[in-house]
Amino acid sequence: MLHLFMKKAQYQSFLNKLVSISFTDEMAVYTEENQCSYRELRQEICNIFYFLNQRKIKDTRIGIICSNNVWTLAAICAVMKYGASFVPIIATEAQDRNQNIIDSAGLNLILSKEECPAHKQIQLIEKQKGAEKLMEQDLQQRLDQPEAYLLFTSGSSGLPKGVPVAKFALMHCIDHLNSEFGFVKSDNFLQPFQWTFDVSIFSYLCPLTTGASCYLLPNKNGMKSIQILNVIRQHEITVACLVPSMMSLVKKYLESWNDLDMRFLFFAGEAFLDELARTVHKAFPKAEISNLYGPTEGTIFISQYNWKPQSSSSEAQNGVVPIGQIFPNHHWVLLKEDRIQDGEKKEGELCIAGPQIIDQYFNKKNEEQFLDLEFNGKGKRFYRTGDWVKVNEKGNLLFLGRLDEQVQIQGHRVEIKEVEHQIQMLVGKDCAVIVNEKKAGEIFLTAFVLNCEMKVAEIKKALAVKLNSYMIPREIIFIEQFPLNKNAKIDKIELKQIWNNR
Repeated sequence: MLHLFMKKAQYQSFLNKLVSISFTDEMAVYTEENQCSYRELRQEICNIFYFLNQRKIKDTRIGIICSNNVWTLAAICAVMKYGASFVPIIATEAQDRNQNIIDSAGLNLILSKEECPAHKQIQLIEKQKGAEKLMEQDLQQRLDQPEAYLLFTSGSSGLPKGVPVAKFALMHCIDHLNSEFGFVKSDNFLQPFQWTFDVSIFSYLCPLTTGASCYLLPNKNGMKSIQILNVIRQHEITVACLVPSMMSLVKKYLESWNDLDMRFLFFAGEAFLDELARTVHKAFPKAEISNLYGPTEGTIFISQYNWKPQSSSSEAQNGVVPIGQIFPNHHWVLLKEDRIQDGEKKEGELCIAGPQIIDQYFNKKNEEQFLDLEFNGKGKRFYRTGDWVKVNEKGNLLFLGRLDEQVQIQGHRVEIKEVEHQIQMLVGKDCAVIVNEKKAGEIFLTAFVLNCEMKVAEIKKALAVKLNSYMIPREIIFIEQFPLNKNAKIDKIELKQIWNNR
């Protein structure tokens, strides 16, 4: 009981730092239309909190229709301070998918700034008379429940899979990042992600708990990477987290970008290539470059590797920057054929236990993703990441590939990442490899490559020196631009569709 009381008190202290009363006239949020000080943001938070409190809302989960505006940030902060769990919803997403999320989460209340007739649970919040009188001591949690937020990721069944993240897990992650990197009030963060992508939470909670500012991208569909780079320059962004694909698309423009005072440039969401890291370092020579790794089930990020121009290339595996070291207070093991691996050259599926790992999926689905093991004499619940890794001599974890990106071809296990790496090294262009299957069950690889001067026959001939014959893609298709999914990653599902429609 004392342990639970201490956790609740710690989280309340964390919430007090969120848009703290000590942050006043500093700028909190920049958008395309306007800017908002911490004082103004706090007033908006108080207005929404007052609405919830006056109606004595008991819903442990509250939906929020999110858009790139100040109100969305205020609503998220208000729901957090109230003690409820927030569930972000994007109105422009597929209506059936949104309805599935609303029904699955059991949402009776959805906050929105604008009318949204598709959902009957929508509640618009007018200016609340009396909200301006709320004091710091009034903004205390009203709901004693453990969940901070609920996100839905793509599920293997085709339906969204709920990932409930605990308050203490969120606090552990954000506090660690703030402490590790020493963000300050003068920092300007970029928030380039959709609100349903968990990396977005880093992009706004870290600044709003340190008194820094957060820049929200304009509400434009399909904003191009070059536009994001222009935002970085125009608004003097000092801290940004990007998906590597975003930067890969604009490598040729980076030569003239070495005049910026970027302090931290993080990459997350997919494998980060050492070649790209070197290009980025030349463009942003003052920035500390880090690879941040973490499944949604591990609360945003759970490991880091700080890239160094002098030494990191020697640690890259298949050209991929290491995922580094797991955050403090966590345990990890590598599992191969259901046995824990040990020894200096161990490799296997990365399984992690600790305060940032969820205990189970929403409604206790997909239990096979969790593993109860005895570790150091105590029982611990591990999450199976599905990532195949190994450990190098420096104790850094090296990403070898996804288990679901391992295929058997002619009886041999093939890592898709290794094939992609060899093609990229050869042609100097980005590529993506997909797995295809004939009706007879024969599996083969197809590579999509950005337009280049080499011919298909030349590429295959050169690959024959690097790869076994069964690893060489049967087809190589040149493409002008890669399709990206909503999180700016190369969309292999769309590539598969392109292949099917040829």
